[in-house]
Amino acid sequence: MILLAIVLALAPQDEAAAKAALETYKTATAKSKDPKAHADAVTELAKTPHEKVAAMLGSLLTTDDKDVRIAAAAGLATFAQPAELKSSAAKHLTQALTAGANLKMVDVRVAIFAALGALAEESSANAVKSHFDDRDPKIACAAVSAAGQMKSKSLVEPLIQLLRDCEKTVNGGALPLPPPVKGKPAPPPPPQKDLDREKKDRANAVMSAAGAALGALTGQSFKTSDEWERWWIKNRSTFTPK
Repeated sequence: MILLAIVLALAPQDEAAAKAALETYKTATAKSKDPKAHADAVTELAKTPHEKVAAMLGSLLTTDDKDVRIAAAAGLATFAQPAELKSSAAKHLTQALTAGANLKMVDVRVAIFAALGALAEESSANAVKSHFDDRDPKIACAAVSAAGQMKSKSLVEPLIQLLRDCEKTVNGGALPLPPPVKGKPAPPPPPQKDLDREKKDRANAVMSAAGAALGALTGQSFKTSDEWERWWIKNRSTFTPK
């Protein structure tokens, strides 16, 4: 009963604080069109965690200047309590990943993934995983890094598979050597298939990120996908992220 009374007493205060923060934000942004000043106002607004503030930050993720969008993502990253607010913040972030101009704003999407990683909201796991194969290495690496922070068991196998795919891209393409002919020197190795440099560079970057994410997620350390796979086969039934 005492706890309930405290909650009921705090609720109107939280509502009043959110209303005051939103009014302060509107006043501050009405005075200046400077993106930096606007972003600073967003950062200040985010210091008042509330559903109404989350809704405002969510709208800013898709409607304002790049710096403001990044500040809004960083603000939502702090909305980890209570669970309902955390879920709401994660929903705003995942919706903004592919909304409007954000598709062309790499820095904004990277900031969104950083926020999702910080929140570690289980319901965002699929949205994060869906970007592992993004062509832009910055986006793919940001998604992979977020997965490592999310501590979701469902992401272990996709990360191992991603690591395996990257290994194939980096190491694949070599043709087998022909068998030696008796009495003749071994022929020189045939030219290796020329892999697309951009794809190989991307695979190297994502491979490194995937290894680090698996380490963060599992507390283990292995070098290859085969080693990760052997560990996972032995431990998947009892593994619980910490």
